[in-house]
Amino acid sequence: MPEAELIEEYFNEERHKQEPHNNEPSARSSKRYEVSSDKQTLPFKIEKKTSEKKNKLENQVFRRTEKRDKTHTENRREERYKENLYKESFNDMAQCIQALERKLTLVDQEEKLERQLRAETTSNKNKSKYRESTERREGSRRVYDVNRDSKVKQIKGDNTKVELLAEYGKSEGYNIIGIVETNIGEQEGKWINTKEYRYSSFWLETEKGKYKGSGIRLLTMQDMRNIILDSNIEQMETVTDSDHGIVWLQLDSARKRKKRREENQEEIESETDIDEEWELIAKAIQAVVNKYIPSTKTQNSKSQIRKEATKLLIYSKAKVLGRIFRKGSKDIGQSIDELEKAILNVRIEYLNTEYKTNITLLLEFWNKEYCIEIKE
Repeated sequence: MPEAELIEEYFNEERHKQEPHNNEPSARSSKRYEVSSDKQTLPFKIEKKTSEKKNKLENQVFRRTEKRDKTHTENRREERYKENLYKESFNDMAQCIQALERKLTLVDQEEKLERQLRAETTSNKNKSKYRESTERREGSRRVYDVNRDSKVKQIKGDNTKVELLAEYGKSEGYNIIGIVETNIGEQEGKWINTKEYRYSSFWLETEKGKYKGSGIRLLTMQDMRNIILDSNIEQMETVTDSDHGIVWLQLDSARKRKKRREENQEEIESETDIDEEWELIAKAIQAVVNKYIPSTKTQNSKSQIRKEATKLLIYSKAKVLGRIFRKGSKDIGQSIDELEKAILNVRIEYLNTEYKTNITLLLEFWNKEYCIEIKE
Protein backbone atom coordinates (compact mmCIF):
# COMPACT_ATOMS: atom_id res chain seq x y z
CA MET A 1 0.00 0.00 0.00
CA PRO A 2 1.47 3.35 -0.92
CA GLU A 3 2.43 5.79 1.75
CA ALA A 4 0.02 8.53 0.60
CA GLU A 5 -2.95 6.14 0.66
CA LEU A 6 -2.05 4.99 4.16
CA ILE A 7 -1.91 8.53 5.44
CA GLU A 8 -5.20 9.37 3.77
CA GLU A 9 -6.86 6.30 5.30
CA TYR A 10 -5.48 7.22 8.69
CA PHE A 11 -7.03 10.65 8.57
CA ASN A 12 -10.37 9.22 7.35
CA GLU A 13 -10.40 6.89 10.34
CA GLU A 14 -9.84 9.74 12.71
CA ARG A 15 -12.61 11.64 11.07
CA HIS A 16 -14.91 8.60 11.38
CA LYS A 17 -14.25 8.41 15.11
CA GLN A 18 -15.50 11.89 15.62
CA GLU A 19 -18.77 11.20 13.73
CA PRO A 20 -21.81 9.52 15.52
CA HIS A 21 -21.59 5.70 15.61
CA ASN A 22 -24.27 3.31 14.35
CA ASN A 23 -25.43 0.14 16.11
CA GLU A 24 -23.25 -2.31 14.22
CA PRO A 25 -20.47 -3.34 16.57
CA SER A 26 -19.01 -6.05 14.39
CA ALA A 27 -18.28 -3.82 11.45
CA ARG A 28 -16.88 -1.12 13.68
CA SER A 29 -14.64 -3.50 15.53
CA SER A 30 -13.28 -5.00 12.32
CA LYS A 31 -12.58 -1.62 10.90
CA ARG A 32 -10.86 -0.55 14.08
CA TYR A 33 -8.64 -3.59 13.88
CA GLU A 34 -7.60 -2.78 10.34
CA VAL A 35 -6.84 0.82 11.26
CA SER A 36 -4.81 -0.26 14.27
CA SER A 37 -2.83 -2.73 12.21
CA ASP A 38 -2.17 -0.06 9.62
CA LYS A 39 -1.04 2.30 12.37
CA GLN A 40 1.46 -0.22 13.58
CA THR A 41 2.93 -0.90 10.13
CA LEU A 42 3.02 2.75 8.98
CA PRO A 43 6.16 3.96 10.89
CA PHE A 44 8.14 0.88 9.87
CA LYS A 45 7.39 1.37 6.20
CA ILE A 46 8.24 5.07 6.37
CA GLU A 47 11.53 4.33 8.12
CA LYS A 48 12.38 1.61 5.63
CA LYS A 49 11.63 3.93 2.76
CA THR A 50 13.77 6.72 4.17
CA SER A 51 16.65 4.32 4.86
CA GLU A 52 16.52 3.08 1.28
CA LYS A 53 16.54 6.63 -0.02
CA LYS A 54 19.37 7.50 2.31
CA ASN A 55 21.39 4.52 1.16
CA LYS A 56 20.67 5.38 -2.42
CA LEU A 57 21.76 8.99 -1.91
CA GLU A 58 24.88 7.87 -0.10
CA ASN A 59 25.70 5.50 -2.93
CA GLN A 60 25.19 8.28 -5.46
CA VAL A 61 27.37 10.67 -3.44
CA PHE A 62 30.04 8.00 -3.09
CA ARG A 63 29.99 7.26 -6.80
CA ARG A 64 30.16 10.97 -7.62
CA THR A 65 33.08 11.55 -5.26
CA GLU A 66 34.81 8.47 -6.61
CA LYS A 67 34.30 9.67 -10.17
CA ARG A 68 35.49 13.16 -9.26
CA ASP A 69 38.58 11.79 -7.54
CA LYS A 70 39.26 9.60 -10.55
CA THR A 71 38.95 12.50 -12.99
CA HIS A 72 41.06 14.67 -10.67
CA THR A 73 43.80 12.08 -10.54
CA GLU A 74 43.65 11.64 -14.32
CA ASN A 75 43.85 15.40 -14.86
CA ARG A 76 46.71 15.67 -12.41
CA ARG A 77 48.53 12.82 -14.12
CA GLU A 78 48.02 14.49 -17.50
CA GLU A 79 49.27 17.82 -16.14
CA ARG A 80 52.36 16.14 -14.72
CA TYR A 81 52.96 14.44 -18.06
CA LYS A 82 52.69 17.80 -19.85
CA GLU A 83 55.00 19.42 -17.30
CA ASN A 84 57.55 16.68 -17.88
CA LEU A 85 57.22 17.16 -21.64
CA TYR A 86 57.68 20.92 -21.25
CA LYS A 87 60.72 20.39 -19.05
CA GLU A 88 62.24 17.96 -21.53
CA SER A 89 61.55 20.29 -24.46
CA PHE A 90 62.96 23.24 -22.51
CA ASN A 91 66.09 21.26 -21.68
CA ASP A 92 66.45 20.23 -25.32
CA MET A 93 66.02 23.84 -26.40
CA ALA A 94 68.62 25.01 -23.88
CA GLN A 95 71.04 22.37 -25.15
CA CYS A 96 70.39 23.45 -28.75
CA ILE A 97 70.99 27.11 -27.82
CA GLN A 98 74.23 26.21 -26.07
CA ALA A 99 75.34 24.18 -29.08
CA LEU A 100 74.50 27.10 -31.39
CA GLU A 101 76.41 29.51 -29.17
CA ARG A 102 79.42 27.22 -29.21
CA LYS A 103 79.13 26.92 -32.98
CA LEU A 104 78.86 30.69 -33.38
CA THR A 105 81.93 31.22 -31.20
CA LEU A 106 83.82 28.68 -33.29
CA VAL A 107 82.65 30.40 -36.49
CA ASP A 108 83.72 33.79 -35.12
CA GLN A 109 87.12 32.39 -34.19
CA GLU A 110 87.50 30.82 -37.63
CA GLU A 111 86.49 34.07 -39.33
CA LYS A 112 88.93 36.00 -37.16
CA LEU A 113 91.71 33.59 -38.07
CA GLU A 114 90.76 33.82 -41.75
CA ARG A 115 90.81 37.62 -41.61
CA GLN A 116 94.20 37.55 -39.94
CA LEU A 117 95.51 35.12 -42.55
CA ARG A 118 94.10 37.27 -45.37
CA ALA A 119 95.65 40.38 -43.84
CA GLU A 120 99.00 38.62 -43.49
CA THR A 121 98.87 37.28 -47.05
CA THR A 122 97.90 40.67 -48.48
CA SER A 123 100.63 42.41 -46.48
CA ASN A 124 103.17 39.83 -47.65
CA LYS A 125 102.00 40.27 -51.24
CA ASN A 126 102.24 44.04 -50.96
CA LYS A 127 105.70 43.76 -49.44
CA SER A 128 106.84 41.39 -52.18
CA LYS A 129 105.36 43.66 -54.87
CA TYR A 130 107.04 46.69 -53.35
CA ARG A 131 110.33 44.81 -53.14
CA GLU A 132 110.03 43.67 -56.76
CA SER A 133 109.14 47.17 -57.93
CA THR A 134 112.09 48.67 -56.05
CA GLU A 135 114.37 46.01 -57.49
CA ARG A 136 113.08 46.70 -60.99
CA ARG A 137 113.52 50.41 -60.45
CA GLU A 138 117.03 49.94 -59.16
CA GLY A 139 117.84 47.62 -62.06
CA SER A 140 116.45 49.96 -64.70
CA ARG A 141 117.98 53.08 -63.17
CA ARG A 142 120.86 54.44 -65.18
CA VAL A 143 124.10 54.67 -63.25
CA TYR A 144 125.82 58.03 -63.54
CA ASP A 145 129.42 58.63 -62.74
CA VAL A 146 129.74 61.84 -60.75
CA ASN A 147 133.49 62.08 -61.09
CA ARG A 148 134.08 65.69 -62.12
CA ASP A 149 137.34 64.98 -63.90
CA SER A 150 135.80 62.36 -66.19
CA LYS A 151 132.28 63.75 -66.72
CA VAL A 152 131.73 67.39 -65.92
CA LYS A 153 134.69 68.67 -67.88
CA GLN A 154 133.67 66.56 -70.85
CA ILE A 155 130.27 68.24 -71.26
CA LYS A 156 131.87 70.81 -73.51
CA GLY A 157 131.42 69.53 -77.04
CA ASP A 158 129.10 66.64 -76.01
CA ASN A 159 125.53 67.85 -75.53
CA THR A 160 124.13 64.33 -75.06
CA LYS A 161 125.52 64.20 -71.52
CA VAL A 162 123.43 67.22 -70.52
CA GLU A 163 120.38 65.57 -72.07
CA LEU A 164 121.10 62.36 -70.11
CA LEU A 165 121.34 64.44 -66.95
CA ALA A 166 117.98 66.09 -67.73
CA GLU A 167 116.40 62.68 -68.35
CA TYR A 168 117.74 61.42 -65.03
CA GLY A 169 116.38 64.50 -63.22
CA LYS A 170 112.96 63.99 -64.80
CA SER A 171 112.84 60.32 -63.71
CA GLU A 172 113.83 61.26 -60.14
CA GLY A 173 111.49 64.26 -59.97
CA TYR A 174 114.13 66.97 -59.48
CA ASN A 175 112.87 70.55 -59.92
CA ILE A 176 116.27 72.30 -60.07
CA ILE A 177 119.65 70.91 -61.25
CA GLY A 178 122.85 72.92 -61.00
CA ILE A 179 125.96 72.29 -63.14
CA VAL A 180 129.24 74.03 -62.39
CA GLU A 181 132.62 74.29 -64.10
CA THR A 182 131.28 73.37 -67.53
CA ASN A 183 133.60 75.69 -69.48
CA ILE A 184 130.52 76.58 -71.58
CA GLY A 185 129.38 80.14 -72.02
CA GLU A 186 125.89 81.56 -72.57
CA GLN A 187 126.09 81.69 -76.36
CA GLU A 188 127.22 78.09 -76.65
CA GLY A 189 124.70 76.86 -74.02
CA LYS A 190 121.72 78.13 -76.01
CA TRP A 191 122.19 75.31 -78.50
CA ILE A 192 121.78 72.59 -75.86
CA ASN A 193 118.12 71.49 -75.94
CA THR A 194 116.48 70.12 -72.78
CA LYS A 195 112.90 71.24 -73.41
CA GLU A 196 111.72 67.79 -74.36
CA TYR A 197 112.45 66.77 -70.76
CA ARG A 198 110.41 69.77 -69.48
CA TYR A 199 113.50 71.67 -68.34
CA SER A 200 114.45 75.28 -69.06
CA SER A 201 118.14 76.23 -68.86
CA PHE A 202 119.82 79.36 -67.50
CA TRP A 203 123.50 80.08 -68.25
CA LEU A 204 125.66 82.58 -66.46
CA GLU A 205 128.47 84.51 -68.07
CA THR A 206 132.00 83.35 -67.38
CA GLU A 207 133.98 85.30 -64.89
CA LYS A 208 136.32 87.91 -66.25
CA GLY A 209 139.89 86.80 -66.41
CA LYS A 210 138.94 83.17 -65.86
CA TYR A 211 139.00 80.97 -68.91
CA LYS A 212 139.02 77.53 -67.33
CA GLY A 213 136.66 75.96 -64.81
CA SER A 214 133.89 78.50 -65.35
CA GLY A 215 130.39 78.35 -66.81
CA ILE A 216 127.43 77.62 -64.51
CA ARG A 217 124.15 76.28 -65.72
CA LEU A 218 120.76 75.79 -63.98
CA LEU A 219 118.15 73.37 -65.23
CA THR A 220 114.68 74.18 -63.88
CA MET A 221 111.28 72.75 -64.63
CA GLN A 222 109.31 74.81 -67.13
CA ASP A 223 106.51 75.28 -64.59
CA MET A 224 108.96 77.07 -62.30
CA ARG A 225 110.36 79.39 -64.97
CA ASN A 226 107.49 81.86 -64.54
CA ILE A 227 108.06 82.23 -60.81
CA ILE A 228 111.87 82.74 -60.83
CA LEU A 229 112.51 86.46 -60.36
CA ASP A 230 116.25 86.70 -59.83
CA SER A 231 119.38 84.59 -59.27
CA ASN A 232 122.97 85.27 -58.27
CA ILE A 233 126.21 83.65 -57.05
CA GLU A 234 127.54 84.54 -53.63
CA GLN A 235 131.15 83.88 -52.64
CA MET A 236 131.55 81.76 -49.51
CA GLU A 237 135.06 82.82 -48.45
CA THR A 238 133.81 84.64 -45.36
CA VAL A 239 131.33 81.90 -44.46
CA THR A 240 133.04 78.58 -45.06
CA ASP A 241 136.57 79.80 -45.78
CA SER A 242 136.53 78.22 -49.23
CA ASP A 243 136.68 79.39 -52.81
CA HIS A 244 133.29 77.93 -53.71
CA GLY A 245 130.19 79.93 -54.48
CA ILE A 246 126.51 79.42 -53.67
CA VAL A 247 123.69 79.99 -56.12
CA TRP A 248 120.46 81.49 -54.80
CA LEU A 249 117.09 81.99 -56.51
CA GLN A 250 114.27 84.37 -55.75
CA LEU A 251 110.89 82.74 -56.41
CA ASP A 252 107.62 84.60 -56.86
CA SER A 253 105.12 82.19 -55.35
CA ALA A 254 102.49 84.93 -55.03
CA ARG A 255 102.31 85.47 -58.79
CA LYS A 256 100.81 82.07 -59.39
CA ARG A 257 98.32 82.50 -56.55
CA LYS A 258 97.33 85.93 -57.88
CA LYS A 259 96.73 84.45 -61.28
CA ARG A 260 94.53 81.78 -59.74
CA ARG A 261 92.58 84.42 -57.85
CA GLU A 262 91.99 86.33 -61.08
CA GLU A 263 90.82 83.17 -62.85
CA ASN A 264 88.46 82.35 -59.98
CA GLN A 265 87.14 85.89 -60.01
CA GLU A 266 86.41 85.63 -63.73
CA GLU A 267 84.59 82.31 -63.25
CA ILE A 268 82.47 83.71 -60.40
CA GLU A 269 81.55 86.82 -62.39
CA SER A 270 80.55 84.74 -65.41
CA GLU A 271 78.44 82.46 -63.20
CA THR A 272 76.64 85.42 -61.59
CA ASP A 273 75.88 86.90 -65.02
CA ILE A 274 74.39 83.58 -66.19
CA ASP A 275 72.36 83.25 -62.97
CA GLU A 276 70.89 86.73 -63.42
CA GLU A 277 69.95 85.98 -67.03
CA TRP A 278 68.26 82.72 -66.07
CA GLU A 279 66.39 84.46 -63.26
CA LEU A 280 65.00 87.04 -65.72
CA ILE A 281 63.99 84.28 -68.16
CA ALA A 282 62.26 82.32 -65.37
CA LYS A 283 60.33 85.41 -64.22
CA ALA A 284 59.15 86.09 -67.80
CA ILE A 285 57.99 82.48 -68.26
CA GLN A 286 56.14 82.56 -64.91
CA ALA A 287 54.37 85.81 -65.82
CA VAL A 288 53.17 84.36 -69.16
CA VAL A 289 51.98 81.17 -67.46
CA ASN A 290 50.04 83.06 -64.79
CA LYS A 291 48.36 85.21 -67.42
CA TYR A 292 47.28 82.67 -70.05
CA ILE A 293 47.14 79.23 -68.37
CA PRO A 294 44.21 78.62 -65.98
CA SER A 295 45.31 77.52 -62.53
CA THR A 296 43.52 75.12 -60.19
CA LYS A 297 44.03 74.62 -56.48
CA THR A 298 44.83 71.09 -55.40
CA GLN A 299 44.86 69.73 -51.90
CA ASN A 300 46.56 66.70 -50.49
CA SER A 301 43.82 64.09 -50.24
CA LYS A 302 44.17 60.93 -48.16
CA SER A 303 44.52 58.72 -51.23
CA GLN A 304 47.24 60.94 -52.67
CA ILE A 305 49.13 61.00 -49.36
CA ARG A 306 48.81 57.21 -49.15
CA LYS A 307 50.18 56.80 -52.69
CA GLU A 308 53.15 59.02 -51.95
CA ALA A 309 53.85 57.19 -48.69
CA THR A 310 53.68 53.84 -50.54
CA LYS A 311 56.11 55.12 -53.18
CA LEU A 312 58.51 56.26 -50.48
CA LEU A 313 58.18 52.91 -48.71
CA ILE A 314 58.83 50.99 -51.92
CA TYR A 315 61.82 53.21 -52.62
CA SER A 316 63.26 52.62 -49.15
CA LYS A 317 62.81 48.86 -49.50
CA ALA A 318 64.27 48.88 -53.01
CA LYS A 319 67.44 50.39 -51.60
CA VAL A 320 68.05 47.07 -49.87
CA LEU A 321 68.12 45.27 -53.23
CA GLY A 322 70.43 47.93 -54.64
CA ARG A 323 72.82 47.46 -51.73
CA ILE A 324 72.79 43.67 -52.26
CA PHE A 325 73.44 44.14 -56.01
CA ARG A 326 76.39 46.47 -55.45
CA LYS A 327 77.88 44.22 -52.79
CA GLY A 328 77.47 41.07 -54.93
CA SER A 329 78.84 42.72 -58.08
CA LYS A 330 81.88 43.86 -56.15
CA ASP A 331 82.61 40.50 -54.42
CA ILE A 332 81.75 37.92 -57.11
CA GLY A 333 83.19 34.52 -56.23
CA GLN A 334 83.80 35.37 -52.58
CA SER A 335 82.03 33.78 -49.61
CA ILE A 336 79.28 35.68 -47.82
CA ASP A 337 79.68 36.58 -44.16
CA GLU A 338 77.27 34.61 -41.94
CA LEU A 339 75.99 37.63 -39.99
CA GLU A 340 75.54 39.73 -43.13
CA LYS A 341 73.84 36.80 -44.85
CA ALA A 342 71.35 36.37 -41.97
CA ILE A 343 70.48 40.10 -41.92
CA LEU A 344 70.00 40.33 -45.70
CA ASN A 345 67.92 37.12 -45.80
CA VAL A 346 65.58 38.54 -43.13
CA ARG A 347 65.11 41.69 -45.22
CA ILE A 348 64.49 39.66 -48.39
CA GLU A 349 61.86 37.54 -46.58
CA TYR A 350 60.17 40.73 -45.39
CA LEU A 351 60.06 42.05 -48.97
CA ASN A 352 58.63 38.74 -50.22
CA THR A 353 55.85 38.75 -47.61
CA GLU A 354 55.11 42.47 -47.80
CA TYR A 355 55.05 42.92 -51.60
CA LYS A 356 54.32 39.29 -52.63
CA THR A 357 57.58 38.93 -54.51
CA ASN A 358 59.63 35.80 -55.11
CA ILE A 359 63.21 36.87 -54.42
CA THR A 360 65.56 33.97 -53.72
CA LEU A 361 67.61 34.03 -50.54
CA LEU A 362 71.37 34.45 -50.46
CA LEU A 363 73.64 31.50 -51.20
CA GLU A 364 77.03 30.64 -49.77
CA PHE A 365 78.97 32.61 -52.41
CA TRP A 366 78.33 35.71 -54.50
CA ASN A 367 77.70 34.85 -58.15
CA LYS A 368 76.86 36.81 -61.27
CA GLU A 369 73.50 35.09 -61.95
CA TYR A 370 72.13 36.07 -58.54
CA CYS A 371 73.20 39.69 -59.05
CA ILE A 372 71.43 39.76 -62.44
CA GLU A 373 68.29 38.34 -60.82
CA ILE A 374 68.38 41.00 -58.08
CA LYS A 375 68.84 43.74 -60.67
CA GLU A 376 65.83 42.57 -62.69
